[in-house]
Amino acid sequence: MKSSRFVVFPNGALHHGDEPGWGPNTLPGRVRVLSREQISTIWNRLDQMGMSTPARADKTVNFQMLPRPNNGSVYMIAVHGNSAYWNYVRYISEDQVADPAFKNLIRLLSVYAWATDLPNIEGYEEPIRYNLGGNPYEKYLEGDVQ
Repeated sequence: MKSSRFVVFPNGALHHGDEPGWGPNTLPGRVRVLSREQISTIWNRLDQMGMSTPARADKTVNFQMLPRPNNGSVYMIAVHGNSAYWNYVRYISEDQVADPAFKNLIRLLSVYAWATDLPNIEGYEEPIRYNLGGNPYEKYLEGDVQ
């Protein structure tokens, strides 16, 4: 399982990174700027999952102080809106299935960040090169260059 971090700012700047060893305080590089429609989709998804208000949130904690799981993963979601801050934390072991609400939101952010959770996926494919004969500029290279 790959560790990732997504940060969305109010202006739509989406930051994403999945470097090993990054903690919850790390701000990854900016990937892109989301449109108003995409920001609205994120808030709608939070609302559908009951995460758009602090009513059902977990106790607000410093993510740096959370214990690292011995096996499995920890999902941390922090939301800041209407001058309030709230968060959600879920620990899952390796044999458990992730909370569908968390998985749903993470998949949405992954799509927006052009990220994948599949291992060793190269985003670049080497182009096919065709050998069409000699160098067409060779006749210009003959002789001494001055």
